[in-house]
Amino acid sequence: MQLLHDLVSTAATIAPQRLAVVSADGTTATFEEFNRQVRAVAGWVAGHTRPRDRVAVIADNSVAYAHLYYGVPRSGRVLVLINQRLSPGEQAAQLASTGPAIVVGDSHYLAALPDIADQVPSIQRVVELDSDEWSLATQDEPRVSESPRPDDPAWLLFTSGSTGTPKEVVHTHRSLLAAVPVNTRADRSLRAVSISSPSRCVTSPDTTCSFTTQRSRRWCSRRTFVRQASQSSSLHTV
Repeated sequence: MQLLHDLVSTAATIAPQRLAVVSADGTTATFEEFNRQVRAVAGWVAGHTRPRDRVAVIADNSVAYAHLYYGVPRSGRVLVLINQRLSPGEQAAQLASTGPAIVVGDSHYLAALPDIADQVPSIQRVVELDSDEWSLATQDEPRVSESPRPDDPAWLLFTSGSTGTPKEVVHTHRSLLAAVPVNTRADRSLRAVSISSPSRCVTSPDTTCSFTTQRSRRWCSRRTFVRQASQSSSLHTV
């Protein structure tokens, strides 16, 4: 596997009926369903942007967030993760510095940024995750004409800013895949558990991602974790 979305497509081939995601509201998707949804999101993004454009997200944990995690990089674009716990002013500053073409997010976060498209010239589209437009984006499957390469950027995050202004950090497909445990087996699951903010999850072929907003064990039994500085979240093999 060389690309981030290979984690999902490979799992859909190996274990299509295994649960891939489980959200707090009970929404579930098998790897087969999840892979189809990721492809659809990738096609939607490709249809509204150009290669290497950036797509920003401001949202709490959800299945839709997972779609963006894989769908945006699959389209050859870069997902910009904006911390939903920042103030609207701080979020606007990060959007201005990264210049996304699309901003996607939960309606209550986007409502706090009513003029963001006027403030940031690069923004061509603002889409709420509970809108009809987004619902259709996860169902359609337009063709993605270009395939990304392993060293292409996939995610852009910000540092925590504990010693100064938060700085941009770019992860490639290759660097993200390097964080996935190579010894994950079908009898183990991968769960994203919240420590100090909603958690983010990176799946691997034989795993199930469980999204939760409850505090849980700080360390897993295998001591395997990946921390995002700006989100204070961990990836645990359990």
